[in-house]
Amino acid sequence: MKIFIMLTLVVSLAACGGDSSSPTAAVASPTSKNIGDPVDVGNFSYVVNNAKFLKEVGGELDQKKADGVFLVINVTFRNNDKEEHTLDNSLFKLTDDKGTEFESSSDGESALEMAGKETLFAKECNPNITKSGLLIFEVPHEGTYNLHLSGGLWNGEEAVVKVP
Repeated sequence: MKIFIMLTLVVSLAACGGDSSSPTAAVASPTSKNIGDPVDVGNFSYVVNNAKFLKEVGGELDQKKADGVFLVINVTFRNNDKEEHTLDNSLFKLTDDKGTEFESSSDGESALEMAGKETLFAKECNPNITKSGLLIFEVPHEGTYNLHLSGGLWNGEEAVVKVP
């Protein structure tokens, strides 16, 4: 038993270690696209239709004003998988040119929904169905940002679209 444990430990260490001078596999960077380009990532297809900056969103009853500015992005999503997926914030991430990450704005999403606008948050999408809706992020200022689109929770693939 001790020999088995020692052998397992040696094999594990050998697999984790390595010569620092040996070549390493290059990590593929995500595909970069522009607004209007179709993007296939993992089980999904996306098109970022347009993007705009707004200081406030919502209707008369539930208007939200940004401390910075809202970036509202219109996206079309297609589920190419064989099972239903629920769209959530894990599929979308926004970064600036320094790599700072911005989460979607739940206040902005609520205000848009209350005003009758369709967001993509928490929407179910069956196989071979296409849905369009809005994503909203609060950012410090107008500028160019990177919208990261995921191929799915366990997929690991990602594409990036420059917005706006």
